[in-house]
Amino acid sequence: MQTATQWILLGLFLLGGLPGCTAVVIHRELQQLNEQTPVIEGQLLKLHCRDGTLYMLEKWSQNERGFVNGAGVKFGFNRDSLDRGTYRIPFDSIAIAEVNRLDNVPSPGTGLAVMTTATGIGALICLANPKACFGSCPTFYASDGTTLSLMAEAFSSSIAPCLAATDVDALSNAVPSGRSLALLMKNEALECHVVQDARLLVAPRPPGGRVYKTSDGQFWQTGPMILADSVLTPSGRGDQLLGRLDGKEYFSCADSLDITTRETLDLYFRSENLRRPALMIAHRQTLMTTFLLYQTLAYMGKDAGYWLAKLERSDAEIRSRINGPGEKLGWIEVLVQDESGEWQMVDEVGETGPIATDLSLVPLPEDARCTDGSYHVRVRMTEGYWRIDAAVMVDLIGAVQPTPIYASVAPGPGTDGVARSNTDTVWNKPIITMPGDSYIFNFDLPETSGQFEFFLDARGYYLEWIRDAWLADENPDMVLLMLQDPDEYLERMTPLFKKAESTMEATFWSSKYEKPQ
Repeated sequence: MQTATQWILLGLFLLGGLPGCTAVVIHRELQQLNEQTPVIEGQLLKLHCRDGTLYMLEKWSQNERGFVNGAGVKFGFNRDSLDRGTYRIPFDSIAIAEVNRLDNVPSPGTGLAVMTTATGIGALICLANPKACFGSCPTFYASDGTTLSLMAEAFSSSIAPCLAATDVDALSNAVPSGRSLALLMKNEALECHVVQDARLLVAPRPPGGRVYKTSDGQFWQTGPMILADSVLTPSGRGDQLLGRLDGKEYFSCADSLDITTRETLDLYFRSENLRRPALMIAHRQTLMTTFLLYQTLAYMGKDAGYWLAKLERSDAEIRSRINGPGEKLGWIEVLVQDESGEWQMVDEVGETGPIATDLSLVPLPEDARCTDGSYHVRVRMTEGYWRIDAAVMVDLIGAVQPTPIYASVAPGPGTDGVARSNTDTVWNKPIITMPGDSYIFNFDLPETSGQFEFFLDARGYYLEWIRDAWLADENPDMVLLMLQDPDEYLERMTPLFKKAESTMEATFWSSKYEKPQ
């Protein structure tokens, strides 16, 4: 769902003004706190609290459940020094936490997720194009019958605790082993991931057909895919690319003068036997969103933690109405012609994230059929912003309600975590992962005959690590421009993105993080 999530935190510059004072920040590294965390000296811990105060602790520990104990300085809302002493700070009063060194990192488990500035890790790969470094949310892998294959990326827009969201992704190629389906969840980026809930949605698959999800969260059984008789793209015919789910994607390059420029694809279907026609689109984003997010975070610079904390203190109205650049780029629009020949939008679909392909279903109106019995459907989207694996017609058979299944969860390779079982609708505690961590989710499938369609239903958020190489671009004026004039901002971003566009894919996929053995 395209919301303000990638732009909200930046809007706070405009709403709240620039910080009157910025605390000194050296190189910050991820620190996760739990009950076994020893006393740390010389490792600065910054706790941005929900009431606006800031604690800068030079000596601290987390040896009491739900509290951080430490010694240092307390600052007020305007960053005036209020007191120096020892403090006992409850987790639920903390909006964002930062640390400055990677020393004695505790095991993953119940604790406090902390943001950082990443220094020196993966730097060689990303030096040439630091806005293209691999970044994501949790990635999920499953067997496709032959090998372990990337299936989903969860809650890609949830870049702060207050933006935690539920995300449902189709596991279109997942093949179970007997009556069990295993998913491997990985943290492959320089980020901190917090998974609050995860379950499998299982729906009966009709013979010869599939199950797809609509933008309003409904699930439909459908008949076989019907390929377009022809596809007209701005560069010519694209029939061979959009006919099946095979990883061969249609995509274009962004416009050289304006990255908000739209393109249209015209699809022609000659099928007179559809009772309830719908268009199924398999899609993922290009790296344009990644670039724009990272470039804007770079403009925020060393104050990113401050503004994330300010975001946590903002109300829902502020978060929901700041989406200038996101609205300019938009989703994938599906249109049909009305009786007068005018194109009318039926729905718009899409999901944030460049990693995993998702499947979206758009039921078409009853009058979408042309007088000759064929269908002419138009797809409109921003150039260079989407990759389309398939766009096919299907016949709706009937709505279906998937069955939720919960998993037993165990730490994956290289993860010092605690196994757990999720048998309720709410986790007893979240899974917090650091770069290189992984977990294995095992789902027991229903004891019935027939084939199933699988969907991952996950909820959580993640915290981006601010890359050290970004800090040179710090420029609050550009953040203000983004909020005050999104058109002008995206116009200025056009040459920067075009300069990086051709090399982003190679850099992105080669910079996935793996924990050293």
